[in-house]
Amino acid sequence: ENGAEQTCETYTAVTESTTEWNAGWYVVNSNVDITGYIRISGNVNLILTDGSSLTVTNNDFNAFWGDSDSALTIYGQSNGTGALNANSGSNAIGVGSVTINGGTINTVGYKNGIYAYNSVTVNRGTVIAKGERFDGIYVVYGDLTVNGGTVTAVCTGNGSGSGRSYGIWLYQGNVIINGGEVPAAGEI
Repeated sequence: ENGAEQTCETYTAVTESTTEWNAGWYVVNSNVDITGYIRISGNVNLILTDGSSLTVTNNDFNAFWGDSDSALTIYGQSNGTGALNANSGSNAIGVGSVTINGGTINTVGYKNGIYAYNSVTVNRGTVIAKGERFDGIYVVYGDLTVNGGTVTAVCTGNGSGSGRSYGIWLYQGNVIINGGEVPAAGEI
């Protein structure tokens, strides 16, 4: 998360059938495609190894789903070439809190690209969050904090019946930018 090299020796290697993620460490070390959703319970840590990708597609529901107490923390290896692609008919990532410490994160949701109940923090990496009906990034009760990396959040406006269409929407919170790049278009 701060650029210092670390070692993870106890983890679960993600495969096409690894869809229930409980508190612990998960590693993507190949190209993995999952149709359906990944259930996040507790504090889940995901490492995207260089040159690998995880693609999760769910046309009916969230691609990643957890309750308000869940947390998804994503790490990339030193070259940052690992990728997470989430595509859904609802929220691409819909969990309690999201922290991104590296890798390339691409989310496209019919509702929101990233929906977090508590907070979204980006320390490193590249994040592209697209919402078709509502928002690129929507945080309900916390802040969006960018300490580094690049964050692009947009609403494509392809959904129908939208009451709002923002790149970033915070119901009760703040956008805090301490570093990195946050290109903005339209309203935040």
